[in-house]
Amino acid sequence: MIATEALRAVAAAVDGDRVLGRLDELAAIGTDPLGGTTRIAFSAEEEAALAVVGDWLRDAGLEPAYDEFGNLFASTDGNRAGAVTSVSGSHLDTVPNGGRFDGALGVVAAIEAVEAMKAVGALPQRPLEVVVWRCEEPVRFSQGRVGSLLFTGRVAPADLVSIGDPPFDLAAALAEEDRRPRRERSRRIASCLELHIEQGRRLERARRAVGVVTAIAAPIRLRITIDGRSDHSGATPMDDRRDALCAASELVLAVEEAARREAATESVATCARLTAAPGAINVVPGSAEILVDVRGIDAAGMERLVEQIRLSADAIAARREVRIETTILSRGTPTVLRADVVDALAGAVQQLGHEPVRLPSGAGHDAQCLAETAAVGMLFVPSVGGLSHCPEELTRPEDVIAGVQALAAGWLCLAQSFG
Repeated sequence: MIATEALRAVAAAVDGDRVLGRLDELAAIGTDPLGGTTRIAFSAEEEAALAVVGDWLRDAGLEPAYDEFGNLFASTDGNRAGAVTSVSGSHLDTVPNGGRFDGALGVVAAIEAVEAMKAVGALPQRPLEVVVWRCEEPVRFSQGRVGSLLFTGRVAPADLVSIGDPPFDLAAALAEEDRRPRRERSRRIASCLELHIEQGRRLERARRAVGVVTAIAAPIRLRITIDGRSDHSGATPMDDRRDALCAASELVLAVEEAARREAATESVATCARLTAAPGAINVVPGSAEILVDVRGIDAAGMERLVEQIRLSADAIAARREVRIETTILSRGTPTVLRADVVDALAGAVQQLGHEPVRLPSGAGHDAQCLAETAAVGMLFVPSVGGLSHCPEELTRPEDVIAGVQALAAGWLCLAQSFG
């Protein structure tokens, strides 16, 4: 255990004005006309954000290096071969017209934590690395956390399913970047801590500034296609139609009902996109497609939910005389974080004067991809109104600073005590 005085000294060294200013600077990169921030992975906007963060890292005395997937690591030990490290960070890419805190907070916080430790002479013996994961948001592909999944070998580039039109060519994008220097392959990560906004309402309702995450949800993503029959919208009687859009609409409600049945396992399901063709006002839709996002922290509950969606699709297909096909685009595994890590982080937060809420994360995060081989922890700060992935995304300044202070103290504990 690290002395309370040391943890409080590190927390007190956090420069809140610098943190808030850097968040403002990142939010201005990719300003969207609709009011939010748009920095899609491997876009010019994300590239600009990486350049700014690179300057901050070098100013903090950290040495940037990159892996073959474009993930950025910046170390306190000069990228020494064979080192066993502790990492913290997040991502810089956003959803279209997203918010200013999702991902960016974790990156800014990790840099500030290193600077705070240095300021009071509290850098641990274990080397620290700030990490910026690439392509965390599922915008280019059917799954998110692409950079961290590729880094850990949990997926291969060939496993990725592009959902863009035209399909995104990851190999070409990486070849064009070819970032140097390369991070030493022999380095091993012993522990990882990520600070993130909650993207929910539990902390706000509890009136607490910091949360300690106990489990991280994972998604199962589906593509459901409905093939009916295109007919003239005026000449075809209502009892002689195979309307794909009507079948899809019924299925959307069936997905919602299936998720409600699994509420006890904290599983959820979202019909994220519904499209129909041909889309002419005088044609009965002959085909439709639904993208479905199933999430949860209970694998069995998620599987039951997916199976119920399939059964509902079969019943609707039979009743409406259409063909419905369900394809799994990607399948993740929920992550239960180690109890000793959760306890250690909760203890560190308490030593800073906060009473943390222990809670699961309904969203997936890069940190969970390292949980099989490293001691992983996550900290949350409140999201005002629970809003995220939108221009209205907001965390109060005092909660941002409390979260960065908790990250600095918690990362010091993790680096010293685990791995």
